[in-house]
Amino acid sequence: MPEAGRFADIGSDHALLPIYLVLKHPELSAIVGEIVEGPYRAAQRAVTKHELVDRIQCRLGDGLSILRPGEVQAVSICGMGGGTIRAILEQSPAVVQELESVVLQPNTNASAVRLWAADNGWTITNEQLLADAGLLYEVIRLEKGASKALTAMEATFGPLLLREQHPLLRMRIKEELSRCGRVLEGLKHAVQTEDVQQRRAQLEQLQIELSQLLQQLK
Repeated sequence: MPEAGRFADIGSDHALLPIYLVLKHPELSAIVGEIVEGPYRAAQRAVTKHELVDRIQCRLGDGLSILRPGEVQAVSICGMGGGTIRAILEQSPAVVQELESVVLQPNTNASAVRLWAADNGWTITNEQLLADAGLLYEVIRLEKGASKALTAMEATFGPLLLREQHPLLRMRIKEELSRCGRVLEGLKHAVQTEDVQQRRAQLEQLQIELSQLLQQLK
C-alpha cells in the first residue's frame, strides 16, 4: 500500500490493516468500507480507540460504491473469495479506472482475480504466499500496466510465485492435488453421465499436470 496519500480497505475486519498502516506512515490516511452494520460499528470503535478519526473514515456501503472516482490511490480487498473480489472490482469500473494499485487477498479461487487482471489492463507486480495455523493465504498486488495472458497454471498458482519457486509453493500445489482427489472420489459415486465422465477425465489430467509441476520444483 502507499506510504502517503489515501487508500481504501474494503471489508476491513475491525479496521486492523488501515490502523496499522496509518500508525506506521504519518502521511497516509484511509477509508474503511463495510457492507454490514455490525462490522461497520466495530471498525468505528477501533478507529476511535486508536484516536485516528481524523485520518481514517468509516463508511457503510457495498464494495467500491462507497468511493468517488479518484478519491483514493489504492484499494485493498482481503478475506473474501476470488469470485466475490472480482465482482466488487467489476461493479465499480469508474473507481477502478482511477486507481494506481490494488492489493487483494482471496481466500479461495485466486485465479478469478488473476484472470480479471489479465483481461483489464492490470499487471501482477508482487505475489506472496503466507502460512498461518496450517492455512495458506495468497496476497496479490496489481498495478496499471500492460497485462499478459496467463496459462491455466499461472492463473491458479501465480506467475511470480511459479517463476520464483516460492518456498510455500510446494504446499500450495499439494493442496490443489488433495482437492482434485476429493472431488474425484466424490464423482466415483455419482451417476456416470457423459458430463461426469468428462469431468473425471479433466481432473485426472490435472492431477498428472500438478504432479509434473511438483517434480519441476527445486
